[in-house]
Amino acid sequence: RPSAERTIVAREHLAAVQAAVNRLSHRQRACFLLRFVEAMTLEEIAETLQLEVGTVKAHLSRAVGAVRRQLQGRERQCEDI
Repeated sequence: RPSAERTIVAREHLAAVQAAVNRLSHRQRACFLLRFVEAMTLEEIAETLQLEVGTVKAHLSRAVGAVRRQLQGRERQCEDI
């Protein structure tokens, strides 16, 4: 059973991820959620959003990079405390 501290940290991390995803553009957020929450293939996402597969790849790349940068920035802020 996880400790109370681990549970709090996990909830804070989830909240940070949700906030980072919410900051994405509409298209980036849609691609990100369809890929990582709904586990859709690139082709399925392209068909659903009526985009080219290459466009989906570009949106996903930008979305993952933006979320990663925001989470790394949060980790740096926590280290400074």
